[in-house]
Amino acid sequence: MARIQMNYPGVGTASLDLCLPVEADGGTWKDAPSPKRWPVIWLLHGEGESCGDWFRYTLAEEYANQAGVALVCPTIENSFGVNLKRGDPWENFLTGSLRQCLFSMFPLSEKREENWIAGYSMGGYAALRLAFRHPELYAGVAAFNPIVDLSGEKLSYWWNPQQLDYVFESEENRMGPEYSLLEQARQCQEKPQVYLSCQEQGEREEENRKLVQKLSNLEFRVEFHTIPAIYSPAAARDQQLREWLNRSRS
Repeated sequence: MARIQMNYPGVGTASLDLCLPVEADGGTWKDAPSPKRWPVIWLLHGEGESCGDWFRYTLAEEYANQAGVALVCPTIENSFGVNLKRGDPWENFLTGSLRQCLFSMFPLSEKREENWIAGYSMGGYAALRLAFRHPELYAGVAAFNPIVDLSGEKLSYWWNPQQLDYVFESEENRMGPEYSLLEQARQCQEKPQVYLSCQEQGEREEENRKLVQKLSNLEFRVEFHTIPAIYSPAAARDQQLREWLNRSRS
């Protein structure tokens, strides 16, 4: 793949990695007189990470090139992909100006049916919420070991009350309908496909199984898969991404 690293001003101190497939003859998008527009996967990282961690822990570039899709991996800090009450408007950025900028600069498809959003842990929550709130943008969403319960005792050690209040302003807001995945799904008119994957016996497996059942009751098309507990977190993430992309191709 052709991997391009960019910095973007205006939201945090953020950067992104953009990966475009290489043609069978070895040519890149720059070589074609009128390059095709590639399907896009918007891939969001977990808490305490940045865009580069997808390439540190997985073979994302290789899998995407085999699948013939472009990857957009933005750094979203520890924002959960929401418009921060006391900070940057990440949701607006991810669903608005970032897309407009990249679509104007690179051969990326703007068609809904050729755009998917995915994420790991915190990024999994962000991907699900954005897909439910902006279903006109994404045909589907994939979440790997996602945070789906925002109650304080359920979140990982990365989060303390001050950090959570920086994102959501207060516990009352955090537990309200604006940030509830289920409430956002209930309001979703054009339902995206949903793919969830968790490690077996992990702390989030039960929570994700409950969400799968509730989404199914809302007539979402949902797939749920598990990864054996013997995998390390990094190996599990790589396996989850590879399996999802392989299933998407078949």
